[in-house]
Amino acid sequence: MTRVCSLFLLACAVLAGGCGGKVTVNAGQVDSGVPEASPGDDAGADATDGGACQSAAGTWLPMSSVGATWGDSLYPAIWTGSELDFFVFGVGVTDNGGRYHLATDSWTTMSAPSWFDIYHTASTYPNAWSGSEWLIWGADYETGGRFNPATSEWTRMTDVGAPSKRSHTAGAWVGDRFLVWGGAGETSDAGPRNDGALYDPVTDSWTPTTMVGAPSPRYDAMVVSIGNRAIILGGNSGGSSGDMFPIGALYDPASDAWQPMNMDGTQLSDSNRFVWTGEELILWASKCEPTYESCDPGVGFGYAYNPTLDQWRKISSVGAPSDRDFPSVVWTGSKMIVWGGGMVTSPLDPLGDGGMYDPKQDSWTPIPTMPCAPRPRYSHIAVWTGSSMIVWGGSAPNSLDVYLDGGIFVPAQ
Repeated sequence: MTRVCSLFLLACAVLAGGCGGKVTVNAGQVDSGVPEASPGDDAGADATDGGACQSAAGTWLPMSSVGATWGDSLYPAIWTGSELDFFVFGVGVTDNGGRYHLATDSWTTMSAPSWFDIYHTASTYPNAWSGSEWLIWGADYETGGRFNPATSEWTRMTDVGAPSKRSHTAGAWVGDRFLVWGGAGETSDAGPRNDGALYDPVTDSWTPTTMVGAPSPRYDAMVVSIGNRAIILGGNSGGSSGDMFPIGALYDPASDAWQPMNMDGTQLSDSNRFVWTGEELILWASKCEPTYESCDPGVGFGYAYNPTLDQWRKISSVGAPSDRDFPSVVWTGSKMIVWGGGMVTSPLDPLGDGGMYDPKQDSWTPIPTMPCAPRPRYSHIAVWTGSSMIVWGGSAPNSLDVYLDGGIFVPAQ
């Protein structure tokens, strides 16, 4: 009985407002039935109870895999406010995806309409959440769609005025428009691009972005929405060395204007992961990549950018997660969670730990490896629900199969 009750209470903590608006699980207030690990316990000794386990950092809960679809961070995924939706295109399967319903811990499948014929690499799918619809642009086919989770209906996006065919394109929801920018052109437009367009779902129309003052042509760039503006950062030139651009710019869709970014005091990596806090852009990167064979695993590093001041600062690495590639990074509203990834060796050695970074305190809280946490992995999906982090899918070295399991992490209050 204790096991059933503890899991029920912990599941309520995952849902905003608790169960029936009455039950919440906050440290020191409600006994969840899952004993906490003592401060002296090692990571492998964290307490477990019925599939849940708890440490000073938070609690891991199990999640169902019945009827689930495998997932990978290379493919589009979004949190809609009540469920995790993601798609898996190509890779030997029919274009399909999964919808995980947090409230019922259950899965349903989802499929793309017949006109959404995209069956190429996942890097060609910039996508964004508008607040009511999930927008996906199949850039290499110049075809896109809008998915409404409330009605489970797709609406085709016009291709009139859309960006030309390209791959490795970036996208983000900026203000009230879907920004698609950069990428590597195809056929007669081969090579890196520095053009793009804004999509308006209300009018189903595209408006080109100006190239005056735009960053230099690149693919695999980061596009980060910071409210009514976007940050374009990094990316590759397509040269023989695969050089990464150590420069960026801010784009304002309202004025269709570019502003250069100060890059003094920062260092970019091919493995950058990022979150926007509402005040700062935080980058977390791998220290040794891409020369896996020659580097010694150490501690990862990161920087924070304040667009108001146009300044960077180096964030603390004391207690930070070890150097790793392909981890997940989410923003909780007050902290950045880094979890999983692969130890920077050849081949990658999957990891099952992480850390939480508090930008106000410039400090880290380790998330240890725990017996009931998802098994070590990299290239997995991770989303923040408003009160918990869902981890799903991913893989391990030399495996053609993507994991069909995951877990839910509830940070300690």
